[in-house]
Amino acid sequence: MATARVIQGTLDQWYPGRLAHTVMENGTSAALHGFLHSLPTRAESELSVVYLASHQSPEGKWDFVQRKLEPLSTIAGDSNIPGHPVRMVIVDACYAAAFRRDPVWDSAWQSSFLFAADADEETQELNFRSPQPVDLGRRYPAATAWLNQHMGKGWDGKLSFLGFVWVQTFVTSKGVPVSQDGWREFLRRCEQTAREFRQNADRRLASSVTFVALPTRGVPVRERRK
Repeated sequence: MATARVIQGTLDQWYPGRLAHTVMENGTSAALHGFLHSLPTRAESELSVVYLASHQSPEGKWDFVQRKLEPLSTIAGDSNIPGHPVRMVIVDACYAAAFRRDPVWDSAWQSSFLFAADADEETQELNFRSPQPVDLGRRYPAATAWLNQHMGKGWDGKLSFLGFVWVQTFVTSKGVPVSQDGWREFLRRCEQTAREFRQNADRRLASSVTFVALPTRGVPVRERRK
């Protein structure tokens, strides 16, 4: 849940007092079905960010807490997810892009996606409390300072690779995304952050973060007020 907190914290900082959050943790596949079905429409919220994280098989099957593997594409396809023109779906899991193999996935969402890894890649966890194998505090001081300030003393310093990519891209951003094009630019920069880490820090800890855009343009973003 550390990466979920990072994403929520950065959005709160960009849009102070203007966000509503819904969190589901360790639920059943039926609960996830209900969660997806209840996602907001454009009339209810002008920006919808959905963060999905779990253990996953190379076939795109989601590991629920009942030790039962179920295909997330099928759950999404059966959930009648409300359409939204400015929705970004973040999939933080090993083999995340495996969903792209199933046409049900895209048709169920009609959204833009940020995948933490290619269909044949596992993802890794980074530790900001240890200088090994990468001294993240030295290499990424702005991201480290933000995390230390916003994650609290109870945080153990561990973060998914995608969480690192998100916060590093956030702290190096020059402005707040104010349109769908602005969010596209931010998510493409997430791709670049991942590539730079692979090239300059540690290839073994990096995965291929991939942005897949919904083909629409210029939709303004104004967060729903509570």
